[in-house]
Amino acid sequence: MRNTKLLFIVGVLISAVLFASCQANTYAKKRKDEKAMLANYIKSHNLTISTDSLLCDTMPAPWPENFYFKTYRGAYVRIVKRNLKNDKPASGHTLVMRYYLYNLPDDKTPVFDNLDSREGNYFVYSHNGYAPCVGWNDAIPFMRHDGECEMIIESVIGTDDQMMEVYSQKVKVVSFTVSNN
Repeated sequence: MRNTKLLFIVGVLISAVLFASCQANTYAKKRKDEKAMLANYIKSHNLTISTDSLLCDTMPAPWPENFYFKTYRGAYVRIVKRNLKNDKPASGHTLVMRYYLYNLPDDKTPVFDNLDSREGNYFVYSHNGYAPCVGWNDAIPFMRHDGECEMIIESVIGTDDQMMEVYSQKVKVVSFTVSNN
């Protein structure tokens, strides 16, 4: 009789642990929620998404407020300011970005900006590279020196923090510098 009670209690405890672990906020659940949030954000903001890179590379700025290009790796880019006569980034160029950062779906309240930073966020560009992250790197070919853009970056192509916590961000680049040094 005692063994039966013990087996019953152990069975209940194991079931409770298994049930609790199934209910946890797993990475798969977080990604599913992130994708649903992004789909809702695109729909509620009436965004038009294009994958025509030739059109987007030659389209004059500013692009319509609800028009974004989706890169092959999944970044969404909207060009706000671009002079097609200015330098286009190439591998080996040093780039400097100053920007506002928003955690979606809230695109009204920045969670970070580096506008007061003397250096900005600078890095050496590499086509199809990973600096500062895949999503930002994908937007760069559409930029020009002294340009501005908006990017929507999912966690899987975002910064390390985004990947770990699983959230999408909107980035408003308000200053973009290309240096050939």
